Amino acid sequence: MNKKVFLLFLLLTPLIVIVSSTLAFRFGFGPEATKNNGIFFNEMRFGPLEDPANVGLIQGVVAGIAHYGNCVGVPTVGGEV
Repeated sequence: MNKKVFLLFLLLTPLIVIVSSTLAFRFGFGPEATKNNGIFFNEMRFGPLEDPANVGLIQGVVAGIAHYGNCVGVPTVGGEV
C-alpha cells in the first residue's frame, strides 16, 4: 500500500505544480525578477577604476555573487557596478 501511495504522490506532484503555476500566472503573479522593480537590480559603488585595489575588489565581489548564486540555484539576473 505504501508503494502505491508513494507512486501516486510522485506522479501527481509535477501535475499539481504545473496546474497551480499556470493558474497563478493567469491571475498576474510572476517571478519578482521579471518585474524589474529595483529589488534585484541593486547598485554597488566601489570607487574609481583607476585604483587597482578597487578593480580587485570589484572582481572578487562579482565572482563571489555569481558563485554563491550558482551554488544555491538563484539566477544572477542583473545589476550595476
